[in-house]
Amino acid sequence: TEDFDRMKTAMDLYDKTREDVIKRTRDVQKLGKQAIFSLHRGDMAEAEKKLAEAQRLASAIHADHLVANPSLRQGSYANAMEEFVEARLFQIWLLEDRRIASPGAGLCGGLE
Repeated sequence: TEDFDRMKTAMDLYDKTREDVIKRTRDVQKLGKQAIFSLHRGDMAEAEKKLAEAQRLASAIHADHLVANPSLRQGSYANAMEEFVEARLFQIWLLEDRRIASPGAGLCGGLE
């Protein structure tokens, strides 16, 4: 039964970690969406503020959970980072009139 207790403890910890990633990535995704809305309104300063906060939150999630549990990058975190990258690409296109087509262009600050 010790083996089962250890497995249950490990599974409970993984589930708790997964739930925390899901909850925290919601804020990252929401900030990405809000940044896009700000960009559509021409409010570049607000968009940058939202993107900076999204990147800060994503970095914290990465450090707190994803380094130790890389499988948690899938799902909610990946979706949030996709929204973040869409916002950053739109921002770059509006401000610099350029497009970034290269994968791994560093838009996520190494968090991809």
